[in-house]
Amino acid sequence: MSVKIKYEKRDISVPKKVAEFLEADRRKVEAQGRSDRRHLSKGELEPMLDRYVTNFYNIEETALRNLTLKKLRSAIANLDTEEKILIRCKYYEEYTHQQIGDIFHVSKMAITKRLKKLHTKLRDSMIA
Repeated sequence: MSVKIKYEKRDISVPKKVAEFLEADRRKVEAQGRSDRRHLSKGELEPMLDRYVTNFYNIEETALRNLTLKKLRSAIANLDTEEKILIRCKYYEEYTHQQIGDIFHVSKMAITKRLKKLHTKLRDSMIA
């Protein structure tokens, strides 16, 4: 059984199976084209949006980090000498509590308590 179809702007007669195959193929190509256009338009915008969002958050995060560091420097500047030495030993020299205790001639537990008080003091001055 033959079916007439349009092929390159002309009517031609082809078997029904061929016509069904060509129609299915045409629909598949059209659907793929629509899908490609959707993904292409989305894909073109994504890098711009990602760049904008990433830059925005990087700028915001950098500003917040700088403000936090400024507050922290100010808080540390207001500490007494012993507290500054304690911070240096713990975080810069990376000494253990026992090693710091040996430097200050106190127990490991005393250093733990001093550090806890120091953290509380710094946290409070950062919030204020």
